[in-house]
Amino acid sequence: VGHASQVSDAGDWFRFDVASEPLIIARGADGEVRALLNVCRHRGSKLCLSKKGKVAKLVCPYHQWTYELSGELIYAGNEMGENFKKDDYPLHKVNCRTAGGYIFISLAKNPPDIDAFLKDMELYLEPYDLDNAKVAVESTIVEDANWKLVIENNRECYHCTGSHPELLNSLL
Repeated sequence: VGHASQVSDAGDWFRFDVASEPLIIARGADGEVRALLNVCRHRGSKLCLSKKGKVAKLVCPYHQWTYELSGELIYAGNEMGENFKKDDYPLHKVNCRTAGGYIFISLAKNPPDIDAFLKDMELYLEPYDLDNAKVAVESTIVEDANWKLVIENNRECYHCTGSHPELLNSLL
């Protein structure tokens, strides 16, 4: 879903949607990267409205319910009554793992076992220290074309011999 450098410091977060599920990817005070549903447990309002940011706590803009970056509810106002238990209303967590500087999530209750993949990934990417990478430039290109054609043309180089012979020296 992203890169660990996008949440390099405690309090850094970014939004990511998977189908109709709005997520927050955040680094907690403990240094852990977590994926949480971007939905307040009180009235279902989205907690984070911008694309990314840095916060000490996640605060719902509707009724100011306040959550730790780890998802625990720490403030729910005084109107909830004496029998209300904050521990019963944390943000919903999504399975989240990091490896080689990349963040992986699974919405499945029982996510597939990817331990071997993550171990291999760490081994091959370790020399690049991607956890400490910085985004130098970010751009969005809107292609008025079939996405499959664009991706395949970008990822294969069958046409390079005739059209881009200089690229043949850089491609493995």
